[in-house]
Amino acid sequence: MTLAETRRWIAGSSLAALAAITGIISYLHALVVAEWTGSRGLVAHLIPCMPDLMIVTASMALLDRKRGRDGVPWLPAGALAVGIGSTVAMNVCSGLHDGAGGALVASLAPVALVLSLETLMWLIKSTSPPDRLASEDDGEPCPHGVALTVDDAIVNAWLHTRDCLAERPVQRQFADRFDVPRTKVAALVGGLNGQHPPETGEPTPDE
Repeated sequence: MTLAETRRWIAGSSLAALAAITGIISYLHALVVAEWTGSRGLVAHLIPCMPDLMIVTASMALLDRKRGRDGVPWLPAGALAVGIGSTVAMNVCSGLHDGAGGALVASLAPVALVLSLETLMWLIKSTSPPDRLASEDDGEPCPHGVALTVDDAIVNAWLHTRDCLAERPVQRQFADRFDVPRTKVAALVGGLNGQHPPETGEPTPDE
């Protein structure tokens, strides 16, 4: 396991643990509110699950959509906003009986839950290999083929991210992904200027 992979594994594990802890706290706070408002038994225990599960499913839907060239779909984005608003409101209500301070402390759990989940989604997206091999516009095969060297792989991945996925490639992410210095990535991609990757075996752009 490379150093970059180790960092990503530690970050992913920490984020997953934080999401689990804050999710449990948020659930217990929301359960108190559900029981205060008259819900009992299984209903009271299921109500707190709704906003947090809405956040998770909406985040996954947005993550899957962002792999392509489509814009942000309104339905998952709306579901994410409703889920965040609902879970924050329920947690704040659970702390109101202890005053403004209690409401503030109670609001930390859902905020931390949302931020940890969204950061985890970003980490998954930034470290996942591209899963689209064709352009949506014309259906032509992706022109960025298999590279035989690390330099060619970096250039191909950069152009594939920019041209085929219509996403903005970031040098720091590519340096971590390929476990190379950022200066090397900058030297390889700095002179592309919209050009196709060099043929395998030819020298790559260097500045």
